Amino acid sequence: MPLEHLSRIFGAAGIDENTTAVFYDSYDGQNAAMLAWVLEYLGHSNVTVLSCRLEGWISEGREVLYKPVTPKTKKFDAKPNNVVRALSEELLQRKNDTLLDMRSKEEFQGKVATEVRTGHIPGAVNIPWTDLIGDGHEFLRPKPELEEVGKRVSLGPTQKKIVTYCSYGPRAAIGYVALQYLGYREVKVYDGSFHQWAQRTQLPVEEEGLQLQF
Repeated sequence: MPLEHLSRIFGAAGIDENTTAVFYDSYDGQNAAMLAWVLEYLGHSNVTVLSCRLEGWISEGREVLYKPVTPKTKKFDAKPNNVVRALSEELLQRKNDTLLDMRSKEEFQGKVATEVRTGHIPGAVNIPWTDLIGDGHEFLRPKPELEEVGKRVSLGPTQKKIVTYCSYGPRAAIGYVALQYLGYREVKVYDGSFHQWAQRTQLPVEEEGLQLQF
């Protein structure tokens, strides 16, 4: 989507460079996470995601409005922050980056045919996005639990460079938010994700450890 169009959408919602943007969602947080990442990619420096889902907010008796709120339109000028976005060309050239597949285990292993090719990007490790989202009304699991999930795939220290992907981007954005919460500061989202990678038949894929080249 053109940057100018995205700028108009956020501006129409009352967001400019000086606005604190807080996103919330219901289960499972994909929309809020993706919006937060997009806004950071557009150069906004003050973006956050509410720690509880809307259901949790309501269950705690907090104020909820039932009538539409008309925002005051503002002018938002996008200044793309490319350090949070990865392209397929970068993934081919990466050296020490960790590539993190946020899809289900079955998708990662190539047991589910959701694309023209199945499997995963070579060298990727798998953390299903459902391992990150919280129980009850919490958006994410508690930090100690998230750290244990990271240890399963040896994510390493918070100085590590990590690229997340899924099928189209929203689940990868959950990984982006969770990793930032854990203190990782060099995290990117490959928003083209496996859908784009699988479509480009000159790019290699792995399926249960077997590399397939088309």
